[in-house]
Amino acid sequence: MEYVFQSVANIVEPNGVRKLGEEHRQEMAQDAEGAGLGFHACLEGVPVDHSTRNEVENQLENDHIGPGWCYFVHTLPASGRHFSLTQTSLLPSIMNSCGMTVRILFVHRGLFSGTMHALIEQWRRAEPNVEIVCRDVDQLSFGSLLQKLRGLPHAVANGGLKVLRPGGGFGECLRKSPFYWKRIRETTRIVYQKETSYQFGISIGTIVPIINPKFPIFIYTDNTILANKSYHGGEERYLFWEHLLPLEKEVIGKAARIFTMSVHVSQTLLEEYSVTKENVVQVGAGCNSPKIRQVDPMRYERRSILFVGLDWERKGGPDLVKAFQILKTWLPDATLTIAGADPPGIAGNGIEVLGRVDQSGVSKLMASASVFAMPSLREPFGIVFLEAMHSGMAVLASRQGAPPDFVEDGVTGYLVAPGDVEGIAHGLFEILKDPKIAAEMGRRAKARVSEEYTWETVQKRMSSAINQAMSITASS
Repeated sequence: MEYVFQSVANIVEPNGVRKLGEEHRQEMAQDAEGAGLGFHACLEGVPVDHSTRNEVENQLENDHIGPGWCYFVHTLPASGRHFSLTQTSLLPSIMNSCGMTVRILFVHRGLFSGTMHALIEQWRRAEPNVEIVCRDVDQLSFGSLLQKLRGLPHAVANGGLKVLRPGGGFGECLRKSPFYWKRIRETTRIVYQKETSYQFGISIGTIVPIINPKFPIFIYTDNTILANKSYHGGEERYLFWEHLLPLEKEVIGKAARIFTMSVHVSQTLLEEYSVTKENVVQVGAGCNSPKIRQVDPMRYERRSILFVGLDWERKGGPDLVKAFQILKTWLPDATLTIAGADPPGIAGNGIEVLGRVDQSGVSKLMASASVFAMPSLREPFGIVFLEAMHSGMAVLASRQGAPPDFVEDGVTGYLVAPGDVEGIAHGLFEILKDPKIAAEMGRRAKARVSEEYTWETVQKRMSSAINQAMSITASS
């Protein structure tokens, strides 16, 4: 009797992998090997004639199945001769049986800058046949005016008049309160209670609760609470989050795998949280800015320095201004443009302060500047570095957190110790002293980001690790 593939997949049910008859299993292994598949494929027995079987095998062969990719072949009712192929990077151990919709749940708390949106959109591009659902537990807990009013007394109790501070004072004071985290925990519990029909979930950050999920949860994070201790002046930030350390350790312990943006956070998880090596996977991050199509050909001749950041103090703005004054004695024509922050009293003598600038404005600035400088005192990652490098600029950053992963001294930019004003000045001088040097370092920086720091690369690394983790779970 001949058979055709009902689905080239391990068929997973709530109680584990469905068992097939030995004759099916033998047939399955032979056909999977013949199709060049690097995994065991399950075979649903459907009697068909020999020509149909050859048709399926030829289609599989012609579609050039490569490592990490599989195809689903579905027969239509009452006919074994019609079938369709659906491409996916997720291994069959993740898929439901009988062509059911594959679903992935993203759980996050707030916007997480533009990172979360970029990551989810890449998953949608890579997996067009997978349903992706997002749940923002912060929005679900405090999205309405009534919910905010209920939280106001708790925010005032924790922050006093700080709640009136523009740019997030209320939110920061509220997040410090036990009331906020009680609401977040309850909302997350309801999400996991209602959302059950998923193959797996991805939770953004290490302090979003994981409460009795019915499927594996993977974490993606740029930081941990204990990692704050290693940053210059990071003790204050650690103390702000210290009350959530038990929650964070609980969340980390429940994750199937933890995806990190940087080597630094990976090391922190291994050394400070005792996470096993196989459960920590560095996947990096991607560039959020659109491709810059028009670049000023004279950008490197002008010796223009660009700073983009809202948190002036934390991003090292005051140190950069001091270093710029030193640099001006060596390169009098150098200029400094500050976007995002609006520090008072420093404009003039080569310094331009723009304040808040939209994304399109930032892209234009990056297309015309010579070098990007942001010597942060505390920077878990800094997507803006990737955006600057992607635009063709060398970058100057602090030697801590994630920047050492992608900034190579004298190649794609320079690293300095946090607060080292003279080091900042010397690094900028080495880049700007010769337009050819600035251009070559900018070219290398762009190549580095284009090759290694894209959301496509991040998603592929995640998918590979998820495949491995869930294959192990299914087999055990």
